[in-house]
Amino acid sequence: MSVGGLLGAVLAPTLGRRVGTARGTLIAELAAAPFALLIPLTAPGPRLLLVVAGGVGVGVTVVAANVLKTSFRQAYVPRQILGRVIVGGRTFLHSSVRWVYPNPPRPSSHSPPVPEFTAGGSNGDPTMGAAVDLRRFRWRRRAVSVVVRRILAVSATGGRR
Repeated sequence: MSVGGLLGAVLAPTLGRRVGTARGTLIAELAAAPFALLIPLTAPGPRLLLVVAGGVGVGVTVVAANVLKTSFRQAYVPRQILGRVIVGGRTFLHSSVRWVYPNPPRPSSHSPPVPEFTAGGSNGDPTMGAAVDLRRFRWRRRAVSVVVRRILAVSATGGRR
């Protein structure tokens, strides 16, 4: 799956030169959705390869989109306010996690700790989300991701394309 990230970093400059950084970001973001939907379809046996294909595909597209997004931001935002724009975007991103996933599932006791899952509920209750099925949670996370990407694509182009 890390190979996908390396491929995305290598492919991003070519995509940016061919279609531009703004369009390249939209293309990469939209291309991530089908790969993300492969991950919850994983099951024992041959279907185990779906997580590999999905992980590599998501890695390529997400890293390419991040490289292009950063390039776009650095090229178009005035240097004097670039730090504020970055911090504002990060603040919005991190504050929206609890809105999208108010009760994230907790991993089993033998899993390594994952900060966003072990923090408990918004009121600090460590038992919140303990009874949530991880497969259902993954589908929900992927579905929200697909919907958000479609909304961003339509709003960014103004419905003209």
